[in-house]
Amino acid sequence: MKTALVTGGNRGIGLAIVRGLAAQGFHVYLAARNQERATAAIAALKSEGIAGVEYLALDVTDEAGITRAAQELAGRTDHLDALINNAGVFLDDYTDPNVLVVESDIVRKGFEINTL
Repeated sequence: MKTALVTGGNRGIGLAIVRGLAAQGFHVYLAARNQERATAAIAALKSEGIAGVEYLALDVTDEAGITRAAQELAGRTDHLDALINNAGVFLDDYTDPNVLVVESDIVRKGFEINTL
């Protein structure tokens, strides 16, 4: 069976990718930070008749967590056929919605998370 890992798979584009891969017969590891949201996403997929999706705890900003997730995944499967690095953030914890006044540390942190 083909296997895939999708980071940021609990919503948006990531969830759509999970849905598409699972519908094509992949066993998909839905990686996300928030277990509750991931579990809800998997339940929604099951209600659509889509199976073969498992949660994998992963925060791409936590190096120790990345190591734990890799070890966990290695215990569940012996291979990956596809890796979709979809995890990303839009840091909207500032109060002014004007993108021209976003503090540089917010932009830097978002860039680091989304690219590294």
